[in-house]
Amino acid sequence: MSNPETQNETALAVQTAPTAFLAPRNIAEALEAASVLAKSSLIPQSFQGKPADVLVALQYGAEVGLKPMASLRGIAVVNGKPGLYGDALLAVVQRSSLYAGHVETFDEQTQTATATFQRKGVETAFVATFSQADAEKAGLWRKAGPWTNYPKRMLALRARAFALRNGFADVLGGADMAEELMDYIPATVIPAAVEMPRRKSEAAPAPAPVLEAEVVTSEGPHGTTTASGPVAAAPVREPVNTPESANTPAEPTFTDDPGHDAPPAKDGSVFVIKSASLGAKGESKRGPWQVFNVFTLDGKKFGTFSETIYQKALALVGKAARITANEPNAKGNVEIVSLEAVGE
Repeated sequence: MSNPETQNETALAVQTAPTAFLAPRNIAEALEAASVLAKSSLIPQSFQGKPADVLVALQYGAEVGLKPMASLRGIAVVNGKPGLYGDALLAVVQRSSLYAGHVETFDEQTQTATATFQRKGVETAFVATFSQADAEKAGLWRKAGPWTNYPKRMLALRARAFALRNGFADVLGGADMAEELMDYIPATVIPAAVEMPRRKSEAAPAPAPVLEAEVVTSEGPHGTTTASGPVAAAPVREPVNTPESANTPAEPTFTDDPGHDAPPAKDGSVFVIKSASLGAKGESKRGPWQVFNVFTLDGKKFGTFSETIYQKALALVGKAARITANEPNAKGNVEIVSLEAVGE
């Protein structure tokens, strides 16, 4: 006869075993699940209202072994590229049958983080270090944000990411760590300068000087590889005297005024703010207006009528920010709905 206590324990185990609540069997069910999730306020803001992004995130997470909700929590989109937060990256490897343990240490004297990972079937451990000296060389040390608030944590995450990618590239499938992506400055294409009209009596503007810009291309626990190349500086032009009427701009074609038909909000991705500046201003039937422009390092331009958003953008120049914006209107203008700092 079987033991009643054993039967009760078995029944309890069956009742408390986790179940796969989201398990679509085809693309139609997957799209339906993504649409429902996108309407929820319990998922990250960057996925709210975007069922297609939710679906891709779920698939991205499934490919590396993450469950649906863990995928939405652990995946961040930075400058259009998905990445896994440091703890999610570790979770993916720990769930793998190849994981055989790890140790992470920190040397206070040298300010060096060390990550050591063991892989089943491999005698040699995968060890990576990242120190204050490495961070200084990469231009990260005391950078505003988490590098100032939690420097030890950021050093530890870098060492962890290097060791994980070296030892478990097949498990991670090429996944990047989100905290690293937030530190990388995306390459930008500088458009050719457009020469402004001038009188025949005016001298042509001097050619733009050429500056040397160092671009970090890769980092490793034993050093940083860099490459430099010429970048043309923006030309400086003298103002041209024009009649006052010519300086009066047209009323802006995007606005947060409820009286206008603003397209629905979108995006919520992370960008690095390049600059913020005053734009056009003028008068309308509703009173005076002022446009504020926000530019990102990947070449995007946003506009806003909110001085509060403008001041936030000024304070975040050179830093990462999550920007939610309206869809471009008929003339291609994009208006910011909200702008928040990332990692502070």
